Amino acid sequence: MAEILSNPLLVLVRDRGYAEEAQLQAIEDEHRKTGKQVTQLLRDNQILDIDTQLQLMAEHLGTEVATNIQDGEIPQEVVKLVNPSTAKMYQCVPLEAHGNTVRFAFVDPLNPLIIDELSYIVRREIHVVVADPIIVTRLIDKYYTESENFDDILKIGRAHV
Repeated sequence: MAEILSNPLLVLVRDRGYAEEAQLQAIEDEHRKTGKQVTQLLRDNQILDIDTQLQLMAEHLGTEVATNIQDGEIPQEVVKLVNPSTAKMYQCVPLEAHGNTVRFAFVDPLNPLIIDELSYIVRREIHVVVADPIIVTRLIDKYYTESENFDDILKIGRAHV
């Protein structure tokens, strides 16, 4: 008996008729074995380019695709809405805040559990936008590097010696 697809993006791709179930099951199996992102595997197997994947997710979520987010700077007050461990655990980056709403990009925007949990943590409403997961990961690395915190710890340690 064939396994049932569990990845929401693969289900969307199947439901829109972009690929056969067997192709998508092979991608899901490879994702489980290697840990490679499903978006990358869809690209590598020439099933869907990243722009089509992002548009598909955005349409499903009723939101927009965030473009050129790597070109601008995120204000520090927005970056500080989540600490480095939270940004890395939930694989997200806040892009902007307006009132009680924060606009976030996620590596996996189709996971409603992490969005609900993050909303509880930041105590604000989350507006999800869809962005290339590679760019989101780069932004997390750029704004939430642990080396800064480690340098601060070293400075404190040296001050007490």
